[in-house]
Amino acid sequence: ISILELEVSPTFTGLLNIDRRFWTANTLDLSGQFTLSAPSATVQGLSVVWGFNSDVDISAGKLIGSTTLNFLGATYAMTMTGGELEIRNVNTSLMTISIGTITLSGGTVSYTGASATTTLREEFSPYYDLRINGTSSTFSLDNDITVGNDLYMVAETFNINDFEMTINGDMFLSSGTIMTGIATVTFGNTATNSVVISGGGLNIESNDTPNDIIINAGTWTNSAGTVAYTKADSGTTNLLATISPYYN
Repeated sequence: ISILELEVSPTFTGLLNIDRRFWTANTLDLSGQFTLSAPSATVQGLSVVWGFNSDVDISAGKLIGSTTLNFLGATYAMTMTGGELEIRNVNTSLMTISIGTITLSGGTVSYTGASATTTLREEFSPYYDLRINGTSSTFSLDNDITVGNDLYMVAETFNINDFEMTINGDMFLSSGTIMTGIATVTFGNTATNSVVISGGGLNIESNDTPNDIIINAGTWTNSAGTVAYTKADSGTTNLLATISPYYN
């Protein structure tokens, strides 16, 4: 099915389901404008492949991609100033992202796939807020990314996979495991930023911790959880005094 424009305005509340049972194909193509500005709204497609061949503007509310989300059109722009984009589909390689520009100056991109490995899409970098919260899943990178604001690690395993990652805001690890890899990982942009580990584990895999683990955050709190040094090669690992006192 094809439509020109879909706008979910601030007065709408509740769940808006796009249900493919009411037409024969499993695609929904938008060719004009998608606007989501309703703080209490959730929009999702049930077994629907979304094709946004249009401008996309998300300022409030939640858009859920249970299957494939495609952001298309070199002349169009995706702008996110608030709200949430939740990517449930674990096979993110099926997503086509060829839209002209993507600007995430607010809001959260969440990956919530289950029972598989999900690759974070580099096209959304720099993310604003990034949330990892899956079920029996591993989330990984296949390129360098930047988080412009905060990272929330809520569940399962996040494998940075030897790529560079920069977190310009705060990091909150409450459950699950973050594996840093052996490339550079930067925590915080200024001394006003903080890292809070209240559960889960941070596996530091670097073989050169002073140069690979960059800590600009002024506050590092280990109130629970475990920091483990797990590099694979032989040699000496320098434990980081800047993140002391450790919990485990």
